[in-house]
Amino acid sequence: MEIINIEKAALERVISSFFDFKERVLKLCNQHKVKKMDDWLDNQDVCMLLNISSRTLQTYRDTGKIGFSRINHKMYYRASDVEELLTKKQGVMSLITEKDEQVKIFFEALSEILTAIENSLKDSKPLLGGEHYLTDSEVSDKLKIARRTLQDYRTQELISYVKLGGKILYKSSDLEKLLSENYCEKWS
Repeated sequence: MEIINIEKAALERVISSFFDFKERVLKLCNQHKVKKMDDWLDNQDVCMLLNISSRTLQTYRDTGKIGFSRINHKMYYRASDVEELLTKKQGVMSLITEKDEQVKIFFEALSEILTAIENSLKDSKPLLGGEHYLTDSEVSDKLKIARRTLQDYRTQELISYVKLGGKILYKSSDLEKLLSENYCEKWS
């Protein structure tokens, strides 16, 4: 394992630049926001990513190491929570100086990315008030459930939907709200 140290000044510059970058990107994205679901993963996805058993994942839930959302008997996890847990599990440590070529390339790339985002969002206009609608097949794929189970969710009024002619559509924001309302924060 290679260990790289980083000077405090370089680390502070990286952190500061990231926060500035994050704020600018969020500001741009919120101006032209298309409401859609965050990335949610089910048990199988998380077990494969973390290389753990389903019982270990249950222990993580029980001990509050990972937050989750529960709809009926199916569990969902925020991708950001899984990524955080994965980072802790790997325990990465590095050292980079402010004058390091990698740091310079990194900051140039950040500037290029921000410029590209600003240019692409400058003239974009969201459709239907910025709301993103999903079909039943898209929702069943995202939630990793059968279309028949999705129909049961509609019948039980667990999930809201819009019916246009014979087509049933779901608002991404409603699905995100459903998952968020059933979300249990990690506590340890």
